[in-house]
Amino acid sequence: MAATRMFITSLLATICVASPMGHPSIRETLAPRSPDIQSLYQRLHSQAGIQILPSIIDGPIPTNNGPLTFSNWAGALLESSNITSATGTFVVPDPEVPSGGNSSTAYCGCAWIGIDGYSADCPNGGLIQAGATWCIQDGSTSFNAWYEWYPAQEIITFDNFDVKAGDELKVTVTATSTSTGYTVVENLSQGTDIRHTWDTESPALCEATAEWIVEDFTDISNGSDYLAPFADYNGLIFTDSSATANGEKVGVSDARPVNMVQNGNPVSEAVILGDQVFVTYTG
Repeated sequence: MAATRMFITSLLATICVASPMGHPSIRETLAPRSPDIQSLYQRLHSQAGIQILPSIIDGPIPTNNGPLTFSNWAGALLESSNITSATGTFVVPDPEVPSGGNSSTAYCGCAWIGIDGYSADCPNGGLIQAGATWCIQDGSTSFNAWYEWYPAQEIITFDNFDVKAGDELKVTVTATSTSTGYTVVENLSQGTDIRHTWDTESPALCEATAEWIVEDFTDISNGSDYLAPFADYNGLIFTDSSATANGEKVGVSDARPVNMVQNGNPVSEAVILGDQVFVTYTG
């Protein structure tokens, strides 16, 4: 078991969390289906104390702007200008081996909040992001909180910051300029927080988008470059989600839902309701 935990920790430390794969012009569009949001909410947050208005749950699902489809992202993407911060809260899921999977395989995933991840709006710029990663292998799970200024900086895990399944994390990323910024990750369940400051990084940010994303990340641990086997995370809700654009606080109601589709099959689908982003595993 110790060897298994060591392998998973090594994998988490050597992955590269990045922008969506593929060129924007060849990404197909997939109309979102309607997950059972009431069931997802009750399942994930019955013990977390997070509230949601019943009228929002029971009402019609907003269309927002047109959905986007990527092979490795699901969640929400807000397009604007002069975006200088993004924040949100989520509960770290307890990953499972997907149906038909092999328990000896390491299945992983991550959730993060960032600025400038969409290459169509920021083709040559950087991406700042922070979040949490999870893996499961041989019945053993492992979790890390991390930050990154992509592509110059590979994912860096926070030391001495405990994260486990069921913890409620609040993640905030802030750009103080197009080349500087900071992130704060708060473990609301454990009453701890940690911060990282970026000082004169490159490439420069475009401050064009904000993202709330569940990702099937790219595994580069063995010199390869492919999507890591994706864990069944059940579902995840980004709550209290907002950004600062042009000096004003804006919600995610106008963000675009992002759905994850691999080989023509939906893997994760998103619905945006108020300031919450519901992401459901459909793999």
